[in-house]
Amino acid sequence: MDAAEKSQEAISECVLLERCSGGSATLLVVFAAANARSFTFYNTTHGLPCDVLYVRDPRKNAWFQDGFLEPPGIEASVEFLRKLAAPYERVVVSGASMGGYAAILFGSRIGASLILALGPQTQLNHSYSRSPRRDVTLREPDLSAVVAASPPGQIHMMVGVLDAVDYFNVIRLADLGGAEVYCFEGEDHFLPKSLAKSEALTRLFAAAVAGAALDPAPHAYVTRAGLDQARCEMIRAVVPLMFEKRDYRSARALVRPFLAAEPPWALAHYLWGASAFKDDLFGPAMRELKTAANMFPNSVDYNMLAAEAALHTGDQTRAQAFARRVLAVRSNNTRARAIVEGQMPAVESGAVALDEAPPE
Repeated sequence: MDAAEKSQEAISECVLLERCSGGSATLLVVFAAANARSFTFYNTTHGLPCDVLYVRDPRKNAWFQDGFLEPPGIEASVEFLRKLAAPYERVVVSGASMGGYAAILFGSRIGASLILALGPQTQLNHSYSRSPRRDVTLREPDLSAVVAASPPGQIHMMVGVLDAVDYFNVIRLADLGGAEVYCFEGEDHFLPKSLAKSEALTRLFAAAVAGAALDPAPHAYVTRAGLDQARCEMIRAVVPLMFEKRDYRSARALVRPFLAAEPPWALAHYLWGASAFKDDLFGPAMRELKTAANMFPNSVDYNMLAAEAALHTGDQTRAQAFARRVLAVRSNNTRARAIVEGQMPAVESGAVALDEAPPE
């Protein structure tokens, strides 16, 4: 694909508009993920034959709860987007994780033609690590009503189902409105990186801009009709038990029947092991976390918590092996590097996040 010639307009430090030199009837808006040092998906999208607006959160990880402009506020940012989008025939809004949340929130407010949200949060809660800091006021904490009111085909949510919190955020709304759901069985929070590696992400953006069908091939996925309802019901119940109520014993009781299920499900082993870890049952936790990590060796979360459990059981060799797996995926993980170098004792179980977010 030849890169389109574009001019740049820096609207603010956090908002960049690129216009095609020959004009375009299509606007793509891309919201940045958390911890973004630059504009998310810039390299993937800046060559597309459309105008592109890139947006970062001025507060970095506030999930756009104060909008992205001065004066602050969600409504001021919505009004800016409405005016900008008005001349265009087609408006596509996208983002991943925090950016996926923003894509659904702002895209629905401006009546976007299509919203492509990758691993989006649909419920913000300070008990979850993939939510704003506790000093951020949650002004739009629940997107249930937004998704329920969406016209068929407007919202497309893609999620890696080996990440408990990501899976929960999409599955909780799977039966609402006309949102399309794509669940990728062998992926986690790094789904966008996996799609980018195979160039599927580039093709998805091109299709979204062109108004063509979204096809994430060669990645396998299931849609709403193919979801395992028993798994969905378990996730809807267990994730709030673990992160909001901290009732780890009840969570384990709900997960237990899935440990021996066929086909094996890595997430079930992880959830059981994580809840046992939080209850200081380190031996049983190690058993299930090892199983989960071996089933999904590229997972940062699974291997990191398995390493922590191994430290608690006194098995530093095994802890270092799991930590090396983490570094193979996320080389800047300081905790994993410290474990590999033998510089870190076991941390208290309550200090470990069960879904520590990878860099985005």
